[in-house]
Amino acid sequence: YDKVGATSVTLHYDIRESLSAGAGAGIARAFSRIFTYPLDTVKTRSQLSLLSEERLLELPPETQSILKDRRNKKGLYYGFLPFIIQSGPSNAIFSLCFDSINLVWISLSPHSDL
Repeated sequence: YDKVGATSVTLHYDIRESLSAGAGAGIARAFSRIFTYPLDTVKTRSQLSLLSEERLLELPPETQSILKDRRNKKGLYYGFLPFIIQSGPSNAIFSLCFDSINLVWISLSPHSDL
């Protein structure tokens, strides 16, 4: 029980729960990015269009070719698939690490009943 005596601190750690929470976060992130990714693409393109020739030459060759060839219109979702592929595992690992750190932090807390 805590200092007041009203509640008890119980800790459990379930890797499946952490991974499913992370996968859910990845799916939610993917859905939110469906709407914001085109806005980021337009913003990036408008910022790149303001660069001088000198600065454009400092960019990676693939970026230079995309910018120089005006007929090469990549879609607003260009690069979205790699983002989605890494999103789920990235969020699952984040949730797993977050839960692990919280578990250790709580067990080391001076007010822990463990």
